[in-house]
Amino acid sequence: MEARLSFRSVAAVGFAGLLVTVLSSDTVQGLLSGLVENALSY
Repeated sequence: MEARLSFRSVAAVGFAGLLVTVLSSDTVQGLLSGLVENALSY
């Protein structure tokens, strides 16, 4: 039981790190800012 819980914790931290890396990339930031600008221009 302990091993399963620790594995989930490690997986969650890894996923969070991957998410931060993807969201902080220039391509994604440009895409998100473009979406926000389009949404605000209506």
